This record gives sequence, structure tokens and C-alpha cells, in this order.
Amino acid sequence: MPPQMSLVLFQIHTLGHALTVAIPESTTMVNFVGLKRTGGSLYGVCVDCASGSVTNLQLFSGHDSTLANNADAEPALIFSLDVNPDQAHILQVTNVGDSSFGKKSELTFISIVVQEVPALRKPPYQPQ
Repeated sequence: MPPQMSLVLFQIHTLGHALTVAIPESTTMVNFVGLKRTGGSLYGVCVDCASGSVTNLQLFSGHDSTLANNADAEPALIFSLDVNPDQAHILQVTNVGDSSFGKKSELTFISIVVQEVPALRKPPYQPQ
């Protein structure tokens, strides 16, 4: 089973606010889990961008038209990204206004699951 790190659920309602996460070296894939929304939910994702940057964002929708209401939402994979395992990365997830919903957007976050190449993991430092 690949190693994973989990964090508690939180929501981002303010447009332009971002979640920033350090991704360790040896990581090959990042999976972002959240709750789908009945309204606007547009994730602007950037790896190794300048803090606060809104250029070169990959956009992922968290909208689910089959939900009767947000209380019915179950944890779901919002996006998955392959990353270079030879270096650590900074993942930035920004709340972007969804034009389909009057530029409104709400992001949710439950966990980030990282997959890594164990052979690339460096052993812990042990002083002599």
C-alpha cells in the first residue's frame, strides 16, 4: 500500500484563497480528495508556481449536477497529478470563480494521498 498523508476537512469560500502543500521528494502522483458541490466549485491547481500566482493553472471542477444538496456529497477524487519524483514540489490549490455559477465557487478538502517510489526515498539522517 502506498504511503499517504491525510488532513481534516476544510472549505475555502473566498475567491483567490489557496491551500499550499509541500509534496516530498520521491512522490510520483498526488491525489486530491474532497466533496463535490451542487454549485460552483472550481479548483485552480499549480505545481511549483510562485506563491499567489494565478497563471498557468490547471482547472478541475468539483461540481456534481447529480447531487440533490451538498449534505449528500461523499468523499471523491477531485484531481490527480503526476509529478517528477526527483525533487520536492509545492502544490497550490486556489479557489477560482466558476463562470457557470456567477463566478461563485466553494472548494472542499479532505485529504491528499501521495504515491511514491520507495527506492528514491532517502534514509533518515543518523549522526555518527
